[in-house]
Amino acid sequence: MTQEAETPSEIVPFNEDAAKDLDKIRRLTTLMDTRFHIPGTKIQFGLDPILGLIPGVGDMVTLIVSGLLVVLMGRHGVKGQVLLIMLWNVALDFLVGAIPIVGWIADVRIKANSRNLRLLGKHYVDGTYQRGFWNVLFLVLLVVITLIWLAFWGIVSFFQWIF
Repeated sequence: MTQEAETPSEIVPFNEDAAKDLDKIRRLTTLMDTRFHIPGTKIQFGLDPILGLIPGVGDMVTLIVSGLLVVLMGRHGVKGQVLLIMLWNVALDFLVGAIPIVGWIADVRIKANSRNLRLLGKHYVDGTYQRGFWNVLFLVLLVVITLIWLAFWGIVSFFQWIF
């Protein structure tokens, strides 16, 4: 029976390089997803929904940051299945987050980076390491570039439809 890491603080890296990356991942994830909270509620949010208020550009920035986090996580041998789930979390956050108003609410709720950090924690607890960083980098870049292209195409198509 495996124990699942519920919080980022329970993740124990397997070497010194992983510990340094894990610290960066934790800090960036907190900044993007849970740095602030609404007083009197349990609602936490980070820069992701704040940047999402900037049309087009904000969602692109958060997509790039989330892609960077997945690359950092992938450097330590995350299995291909786990990597695909992480990329799905990022893509879902980006695509739903691009919808005005609904996207902002979704950015507060989805927290793709926190979900991915929990997946990384389970990866460390399970001890399922694999080597091969370049295929991870290639896959992440492919997904991020595709999403950026789709967003650009969607914006151009929208403006062509209006005008």
